[in-house]
Amino acid sequence: MTQLSIVQKTVTQRWGLLECLKPPAKLYDTEIVQARKHWMTQDVYEHSLEWDFVNFAFCLTMKHPHIDAKVTRIQKCFNSIIYAAFETKLNHMKKKYSGSPIQNSIIKFLFHGTLITAPETIIKSEVGIDPRYAL
Repeated sequence: MTQLSIVQKTVTQRWGLLECLKPPAKLYDTEIVQARKHWMTQDVYEHSLEWDFVNFAFCLTMKHPHIDAKVTRIQKCFNSIIYAAFETKLNHMKKKYSGSPIQNSIIKFLFHGTLITAPETIIKSEVGIDPRYAL
């Protein structure tokens, strides 16, 4: 008599917040840099680890009896100038808090919306999100 054994393997996928924030390499291509285009957008594919993370985190912020939120599209916005400033500050913070319990909580994932300012205006800016325009 032949016996059949089925072994279920669990695949663990890792997703890193810092890697998803890094602008794609093509944003640093010579012709793009020469054209002074320091920003770009990229859709996040539904059911990817990144989609699942953002969808879950966003829906947690919308927990309210009168709000039934559903994410229909996620678009990442990259700005190479702002990212360079972020990366410099992050490296400084890592050195400053090296070995400290706070080191693992330096980055906080937040959402920012806009009512009247076009998202492209914010994305193209070399300043980034300006709290003076926050509602």
